[in-house]
Amino acid sequence: MEKNVNGRYQEKLQNQFLRSTILPILICFAVFAAVLLAYSEGFSRYSLNARAVQARDQADAIYEYYVSYLSDKDAQEDIKKFYGGEISERLMTYAFRMRCEEAPVKADLLLLNNHGEQVYYSGRSDVTALHPEYYRETIFQYRPIDSSVLSRFYYFLGDASWILNAVIFDDSGDSIGQAFILLGEADLELAFHQFSYEIVLADNGGLAAMTTNHDLLDHRHRLLFANRSSYSGDDSSYLVRTVPLTRLDASVSALSERPNWRGYILPYLGALAVILGLIAYQSTRFGRDLALDSARSLEKLHSEMASVQRDPELRISVESDDEFSDIAGGINRMLDHVQELNQKSLALERSRNDLAKAQIKAQFHPHFIYNTLESIRFAILMDDDKRASDMLLALTSLLRYSVEHNDFISLEEDMEHIREYLDIMRFRYGNRFRYQFEIEEDTKSYLIPPLFVQPLLENSLKYGFAGQDTLELSVQTWLDGEELHIRISDNGIGMTEEELTLQRRLLEEGQFAEGHFGIGLVARSLKLQYGEDSTVVLDSEYGKGLTVELTLKKKVDGDGI
Repeated sequence: MEKNVNGRYQEKLQNQFLRSTILPILICFAVFAAVLLAYSEGFSRYSLNARAVQARDQADAIYEYYVSYLSDKDAQEDIKKFYGGEISERLMTYAFRMRCEEAPVKADLLLLNNHGEQVYYSGRSDVTALHPEYYRETIFQYRPIDSSVLSRFYYFLGDASWILNAVIFDDSGDSIGQAFILLGEADLELAFHQFSYEIVLADNGGLAAMTTNHDLLDHRHRLLFANRSSYSGDDSSYLVRTVPLTRLDASVSALSERPNWRGYILPYLGALAVILGLIAYQSTRFGRDLALDSARSLEKLHSEMASVQRDPELRISVESDDEFSDIAGGINRMLDHVQELNQKSLALERSRNDLAKAQIKAQFHPHFIYNTLESIRFAILMDDDKRASDMLLALTSLLRYSVEHNDFISLEEDMEHIREYLDIMRFRYGNRFRYQFEIEEDTKSYLIPPLFVQPLLENSLKYGFAGQDTLELSVQTWLDGEELHIRISDNGIGMTEEELTLQRRLLEEGQFAEGHFGIGLVARSLKLQYGEDSTVVLDSEYGKGLTVELTLKKKVDGDGI
């Protein structure tokens, strides 16, 4: 079998080094590293187990304390008096706070009547405005009417909490409502803040009620490290120890970063320096001997290469029993492939436009689909089947359009599907989001790629709401001679002068601006498909909105330029 270019060199080096001290030193180095790693890993896991047990005890103490409150006869008597109108909300709040004065973590009390309507809440009234409706749909009507205390972890509209729920009975034994202890995530974090490691409290389904590090959870507040003994995030690597809570179908996970090897850098560098010194010494001796044998072949190879530079049709001829004959053969094969590669480069250049078009169509972020489906699911829970059905049809139509259409399409048809996208976003944001279209009649037949401006609209929705309650967005098109102008405007937060200057410079240089990938992608596609004279112009005043205006210099047919 033919050896590669460096085959015989590798054999010579291997024989030389194995007869020297390199192999023993490398073995000692590897053994030392393995022992040190095993000791560090074992000690870290032992310490992590103790920390997980400590965190479990804390969670058990929180649970037992509030179960005792809900089961306490005096506390129940206070609640019954409130239902009976014997005490005011102020006195109810005072009684609840006094009885829970020594609690390991602060909580709030929520009381619902037998119809699931809120009659009392000890915290801020605006915090739980939507929560009782969710409780009625998911907890209230499905729990058994008994004296047990139910526990459930909860995540809704960005709020995570731990809920303890008990039925309240009057003196005759009839149910008069239900009491909820709400342990908010922020308060739970304070209870576990004393620990010098990351803690996550989650049910057996992976839903977290509390975490000291949100990078350990996904967008649904669920564990990223479920059933693992280790986990690597974007910036850190963790050891994981999960222990179940004593009386609940839930668990506490403790995570600590893997051991930092900085303290061992100097010894490792010293050992490495010794190895490199030995390698340098051996290489010097070996190179001196090899040079004497190779000088004649090198001179011949150099001469042949000079001849090839003058006449590319020539091929190198070096007859020797060493590696240089292999090098000559490799160069000859490379020269034979040059013409073939030149032919392929033209085909690759032609495909560049098609790849850029495909990128534009791949911009639906998975979160858009997840969030839309979650909104549809919530509408179904609210018995709003008509809106849920309309949005499901709109989402299906939009996804089918993004997959099935590869060629250019009229601006009029594309704008109909853009409306579907914006209607879905309006469904999610409600009255907080409005949009309008001003599409001039003579622009409707103009051909553009499918979903050409969707990344710009997504940018407006993603960044425009920052610090604002509502967002208004407009899409305008008009012709100036043969040029098509498309303007996307919003009244969102906009850009500072520094940000605007940076984004304009990056667009001029053909780079993708960080945080505004969609603008860069549209700008690249614009120049590839409508000519280098086509432009993307940004205009913004911080706090008053952002405007992106596209100028398409050339018309295209159905297959592009």
